[in-house]
Amino acid sequence: MRNKNILYLFVIVTFWSCTRVEPVRESDTVFFPLELNAFTVFEVTELKHDAFLEQTDTFQFFIKETIEDTAFNNGGQVSYRVKVEKSEDDTTYTFEKYVILERDPSSAQRVEDDIRNIKLSFPLRERKSWDANELNIYDYQSARTLLIREPSTVGTTTCAETVTVDFGSDVDLFFTNIEEEVYAKDIGLVKRIFKEIETQPGKYKDGIEYEQTFYRTNR
Repeated sequence: MRNKNILYLFVIVTFWSCTRVEPVRESDTVFFPLELNAFTVFEVTELKHDAFLEQTDTFQFFIKETIEDTAFNNGGQVSYRVKVEKSEDDTTYTFEKYVILERDPSSAQRVEDDIRNIKLSFPLRERKSWDANELNIYDYQSARTLLIREPSTVGTTTCAETVTVDFGSDVDLFFTNIEEEVYAKDIGLVKRIFKEIETQPGKYKDGIEYEQTFYRTNR
């Protein structure tokens, strides 16, 4: 009996000690904050390369995303409706569309043009991978976290903690396909890069380059 009591006491002390020294980790959801009336403005540069015309058209504008309403989805989770607007000079904005943001204990999701993508997979771990298209009808899209809780300068803003996600990068002699997003603590998305370019030998390149960079927020 004495031995059993000693063993029991050892287990309790060991469990208590392990619990006590366990570091408290801040929730990963701080990189995908959701709150009503919060908005973020992005500067956007878009390059459209036309191999037939042998020219590149450059477009620069602002995108504003405002969380303006909530609702419950079919699974009982809260959905956040986001109004997306566009402006040439960050003064007068015109409505573009609505997107939906959702977050649960395992992921952060964005529904745009009726396509649901998994943007972050929780818990966040460096080199963690998942299928960004798991919740839609499209083929597998590899997503992978590259850097976790690292400082980063985006535009003129220095963010103390960010998460970089690679949504598939493939560059060779003829094709450049890059899709990458950066999320900052307490802000959310702060940068998006998308490149889909084809370059044939002796010919003008064809495709699109899109870069969306954090400009300001009311968070």
